[in-house]
Amino acid sequence: MLRLNPNDNQGLRYPLLGLYLLADNLEGVRRLFKEFEDEGSAVFAWSLVLERHLSGDESGAAKALKEARKCNKHAEKYLTGKKAMPKRLPPYYGIGDENESLVCADSIGDAWKRHPKAVEWLKQAR
Repeated sequence: MLRLNPNDNQGLRYPLLGLYLLADNLEGVRRLFKEFEDEGSAVFAWSLVLERHLSGDESGAAKALKEARKCNKHAEKYLTGKKAMPKRLPPYYGIGDENESLVCADSIGDAWKRHPKAVEWLKQAR
């Protein structure tokens, strides 16, 4: 679909990023990062944290975490399981708001759950 619609006004890059992370396809994740290098969403910011952690780049993960928290401070509580997801996603969201964090967790939350060491690291990170 991204080849047919490279501008991705449907937002398919978000669930695809989650699937790549879930499958440990870090090359696919990096391709999406490169393809959408100006992307400023919480999904991309929090995906970079996980990608860096899974790559073994702890300093890169810490740096990405600092930026992800600036991008959307609400996502962390959903990605770590401190707060449960609602039954329904919001009909709209704004950059940096609680609703965006729900879209983020919906897109990449399963990937975080699949990597409990990354979740533990995130819970301990300051």
